[in-house]
Amino acid sequence: MPSPPAYSPRDFCQLPELFGRNPTVKFVRYPDGDERRGLAYASLMQHRFAIVVRGTLQRHGHNRKWLAEQTGMDYTRLGRLLNGHLPMRLSDIGKVGIVLDIAIPFRPEDFVGDQFTLRR
Repeated sequence: MPSPPAYSPRDFCQLPELFGRNPTVKFVRYPDGDERRGLAYASLMQHRFAIVVRGTLQRHGHNRKWLAEQTGMDYTRLGRLLNGHLPMRLSDIGKVGIVLDIAIPFRPEDFVGDQFTLRR
């Protein structure tokens, strides 16, 4: 039996029900040196990835069931990842990214100041 997750990414989202759904939802910010800052940042990245996954599925006329089948992932677990109940593993991002041909851009110039704000 798998161990429980160390944290729930949606807990860092100010409106958890919008995790992976609304690109403008705010995330809790922590000061430098606070150990939660890294978890909050990872949660924000997962949130952004989930938004891109949902949008890509919708544009191509696919759903989560199709994605679960294509990636070999458990359907329920996939939903929990996209909704932020479970933290994604890099292997999860890899499987989904390969099937949907998407990636997370990690260019420093995409972010401003506090690392939580995308440059527009």
